[in-house]
Amino acid sequence: MEIENNHTPETEAAANYFRRVLASALNPLLDQVEYQDRESKFDDVKESLRNITKLYKTALNQTTSGSRSDWNDAGNRCAYVFVYFMQHCHLVHYSLQQIQADISKNWQNKSSLNVCSIGGGPGSDLVGLTRFLTDAALFPPSLTCVVLDLYPNWKHTWGSVYDQLPETFDVTYRKCDLVNTAALQDDILRFVGKAHLLTFVKSFSAVASFLRQDQRRGDRLRAILRALKGGTYVLYIDNTHWDKSFLNNFALPAGLKVVFDLCGKQTLPFGQHSHTIREFSHHLDFRPMRNCDVTIWILYKNKSVRSNVQSTEACSRQGRGHCCINAHALSQEFRPVPARMPSAQSVPNTGSLSQHFVKPIAAPKFLPTVDTSYKYAYPTPTVNPTPATPTVRHHQDHRPQINEVYQPTRPCRAQTSEDTMRRQINDRNSAWKLFKRCVCCCFCCTDTLSN
Repeated sequence: MEIENNHTPETEAAANYFRRVLASALNPLLDQVEYQDRESKFDDVKESLRNITKLYKTALNQTTSGSRSDWNDAGNRCAYVFVYFMQHCHLVHYSLQQIQADISKNWQNKSSLNVCSIGGGPGSDLVGLTRFLTDAALFPPSLTCVVLDLYPNWKHTWGSVYDQLPETFDVTYRKCDLVNTAALQDDILRFVGKAHLLTFVKSFSAVASFLRQDQRRGDRLRAILRALKGGTYVLYIDNTHWDKSFLNNFALPAGLKVVFDLCGKQTLPFGQHSHTIREFSHHLDFRPMRNCDVTIWILYKNKSVRSNVQSTEACSRQGRGHCCINAHALSQEFRPVPARMPSAQSVPNTGSLSQHFVKPIAAPKFLPTVDTSYKYAYPTPTVNPTPATPTVRHHQDHRPQINEVYQPTRPCRAQTSEDTMRRQINDRNSAWKLFKRCVCCCFCCTDTLSN
């Protein structure tokens, strides 16, 4: 299905909002670049921008160390936000609008929402989501978000973005290498199990090559999708040239079904750029992205898939503890982003996720079932077996008796033609003897009467 860019007043207003957020965050992001003068900072960001766009065009199908950008570098983060931030915010906002009726039905009366963003980077998923919640009048009293990313230093960028938002909500950044074969932390999986929305925007293309190289590297993604509870939405957005391996190998086996899909070019509504964006465009010799070819899948989980989720201890005994949930959590301390940071504080705090969920209820023990369909063929011996009552029979029985169930070791002897002939001769002889006796009696009786 092709995407038609018939923008509504809501999407145009949202695009202008994303444009204002970007314009307000660019200068704080440029200040994080490690150079003294402004021109040197622009030169560093410009070089980073060239490298990022080149890698995205040519190196995403490689698995070498130099095929990915280093997001610990502030210049790379600033370049990424300048080019992709507005477009990604718009994609999330536009996608959720397509199923607004269903989301409103499920989230209308919720006092709290939990959102997990995989590979969320600067938080563009969260900005698009919060704008959608505001437009749909669904913004809850409590919104808790967790961003799982290989580079948690994105929280410095998020601090500059968050200062420009009118909404107040909690965000925690956690380091997560999606292609690592080790088990995920239990508190992360427990939070995923309470999430109402999981966003996966432009993240699968960054790890798809690693997943194809070794199937075990997808165990973390499988564990995350299996841990989702029933009623959770998953928003997947990525480039159109990627195959359906996410859908076929991860989403569908985890119990997710597609409720909405789009494929084609999506364009950000046109608007007037501010002076800051025009200045950055001039120095960087580049403009923010306005359109791209994408595939959008919105998936929904009808019910939880618990049969595949086991404890780490139990799975380690089976040699596969890297893809399971541990029933006994290991406590780790983090601090979430505060409700509102001072403008001078660009780096959010870290904190504990334990405040967002309660202790999990232990799963019921496995009760093995006994198949009794063969109890007569293979009777269960007792400690003091009661001797069976002998059965009176008209012929000798050599068959063994086991709990009154007879299992003959050989078939009964059948009658032959010789036996039948002998029996018939005996019957005729008996009848002839009886006839002679009766005849003799008749003669005796006749003689007596005649005399």
